Amino acid sequence: MACKPFLYGMYDIFMKKGILFIGFFTIICSCNHRLPNQRWIEELLNTRTDSTITLNVLSNVVNEYPLSKLIDSVRYVELDNSDEALLSHIRNIKIINDMIYVLDLNSRLKCFDSQGKFIRNAYNKGGGPEEISHFIDFDVDENNLYILDGAKVALFTFTHNGVFVSKQNLPFRAEAFKRVPDNKYLFRLSRFSDLKSKEEKAGDRIVLTDDKFTPIYSILRAVEDSPLPLCVYPFFENRTKPKYFCDEMGYGLFEKRDTVLFMKYHLDFDGKYFNEDLEHYKFTDEEERYWATRSPLHNEDYILQAFYAGLQRTGTLLIRLKDNKIMFIKKLIQDRNDILDFSILHTLGYDYATNEFYGTSNYLDLDAVVNEKDKDLIRQKMSPEVQPFLLRQNIEVTTNCILMFYKLKQNIEFPDE
Repeated sequence: MACKPFLYGMYDIFMKKGILFIGFFTIICSCNHRLPNQRWIEELLNTRTDSTITLNVLSNVVNEYPLSKLIDSVRYVELDNSDEALLSHIRNIKIINDMIYVLDLNSRLKCFDSQGKFIRNAYNKGGGPEEISHFIDFDVDENNLYILDGAKVALFTFTHNGVFVSKQNLPFRAEAFKRVPDNKYLFRLSRFSDLKSKEEKAGDRIVLTDDKFTPIYSILRAVEDSPLPLCVYPFFENRTKPKYFCDEMGYGLFEKRDTVLFMKYHLDFDGKYFNEDLEHYKFTDEEERYWATRSPLHNEDYILQAFYAGLQRTGTLLIRLKDNKIMFIKKLIQDRNDILDFSILHTLGYDYATNEFYGTSNYLDLDAVVNEKDKDLIRQKMSPEVQPFLLRQNIEVTTNCILMFYKLKQNIEFPDE
């Protein structure tokens, strides 16, 4: 059930299997899109510093951009389809040491090797001392798997062989976390957390801690009299050696530098998103409103950030790190014969070891193509190397998702170059 067949678009024989995916994002976004007041917006924008670089997004819009100019190479991995390996819709993927951890919407976390062969379930559910009662989030580094248990308010550590290492109680409740270099952690605190700021006013939203979970630095403090005191929803970068995270509102990309968190890039959308003269936050042009929907992604040369607005609009922000040059791509053109149904929204992370971004891919069910000539045409147009992964026929069993790995071109062409 994790992977849906998809009909090749260039032949006008689409099966609109993306509806469920879009609907899921609509639900997620509608749940998280709370309407904060103006003072909260000021709190967010006040995280800018003298080092913050302002990028005007709407002045650098590219309506269409071909995938052939963006992506250098692609490969696919099919996950094991045995009964014990089956997953529902993929929620997250993290990769370390040739180990692939895949999390689904039912909080099942399963381990696969680099070829997609199932290894084991990553944890046991239960109330025992080495069991997880209520799974919240997970992360990995070179040595261990870390799992956040909401019921036990604790962080569990396991080796990549599944051996229990430790259980550490947390002094606060958290909704998400990220283990960052130097044995430190980033936490997105729960609205129910009792952690207070130094002024004993409102709780902090994002906290950097040491390995004992003692807060070192925090940002995006909630406004004391806000009716929704904890309304920032940050996405932590999904990679080893993480550096960036972003806020759902799309205003900025934040960076960890030593023990300081600050807004590296302020994303300016020409001020269309709210009216500062109003008492409460209000969109002035809802149709043009973009929300960040995924973790920021970066290799050594570029940052990629996915945006979402409505059922028909998505955008991809590309930032070149060496000179902070940007372009905001509204539509990626599918002009490669080794890619099917690509969307930056399907990209879930970055593998530091292989310099590849990774995510999920749909496949094409040839049984849904009635005309044999159309089937032959599809085969001719698609690269033979990827056909075993992307073209399916006579499907009789539930199949797991296909993982897509791709590298960006080293020198991506910007429109004015």
